[in-house]
Amino acid sequence: MSYIDALYKKDEDKVYVVERNGSGERVFVDYDARYVFYYPDSRGKHKSMTGETLQKITCRTSKEF
Repeated sequence: MSYIDALYKKDEDKVYVVERNGSGERVFVDYDARYVFYYPDSRGKHKSMTGETLQKITCRTSKEF
């Protein structure tokens, strides 16, 4: 699928996306917004592009984020 457009609705915690399927038809899809960030932490389980060790934090809502 190829991406056409996207709209983020903060009050609904949704991302609305318009894509094209294999036949070239427009497809409207909605996703739950994902609130994820990483911070430097020597005990982290993730690595940055530069090799720095990171800790991952995931939140369910924009208010929690």
